[in-house]
Amino acid sequence: MSLAGCGCNNGGVVRELPAPSSSRSGKTPAIKGLVVMEFVKWYEKTRGREAALRAYRSLPVELQVHLDPQRDNFGLLASTWYPVTVATGVLETITLGLDHDERAVLLRDGIHHALGSTLTGVYRVLFQTLVTPERHARYAQKIWNQYYNTGSVTAEMRDECHSEQVVTDWEGHHPLLCELSLSSLTVFHEHMGCKNVLVRRTSCVLDSRMSAARLRRPSSTKIRAVRAGEQAAAPAPAAPGSDPRLAACRFLIQWDPR
Repeated sequence: MSLAGCGCNNGGVVRELPAPSSSRSGKTPAIKGLVVMEFVKWYEKTRGREAALRAYRSLPVELQVHLDPQRDNFGLLASTWYPVTVATGVLETITLGLDHDERAVLLRDGIHHALGSTLTGVYRVLFQTLVTPERHARYAQKIWNQYYNTGSVTAEMRDECHSEQVVTDWEGHHPLLCELSLSSLTVFHEHMGCKNVLVRRTSCVLDSRMSAARLRRPSSTKIRAVRAGEQAAAPAPAAPGSDPRLAACRFLIQWDPR
């Protein structure tokens, strides 16, 4: 059964599954199916089929329609681009109720498996040309484009064992995807042979949004958490005279000297 064919929801009602776009030219923030597929595969293998189905059933209907629970890996296709909300919705449902450390372990282990599979599989040839931190920094945008269709990435080497990556214009930004970036950069550098890799996020686009929100709202206003499938608030306009580079996710990467 094709992903664009018929599927059944929890109540057995037949519905049409939309065919996800395979193009990166659309305005909707999208993520490549390969990593999502491998993450779902790992989650079901380690947590069980019923846990995976519970996560699926917890998704809003508008996200469920991109998946097929009757197929392996929910019918996700490696080369297809999906709305980024599909990935963030799944991540939100499987991490719901976990404390910070439990969530960090789950995300880290999942992305280690998912990216490890891609770097030894379909992206092996690409990665073989990026076997050094210097080349990783030089081609940061090209690597990013293999996984996301929004976001401008720059990177530079600070010295032989430090580099920094800066992501701006990331329309598909989500706190959990941003957290996954820490593990993703770790995996990339470990596959290059770097030892004792440490990645720190020194700023996030949410920092500037929160600052702007505090300027606009009374101090007693509470900011509600984003629920599964819900669009995050649009970035707040930068304050006059502020540094536009602050509205970025910045990652500092370090490893032991060779």
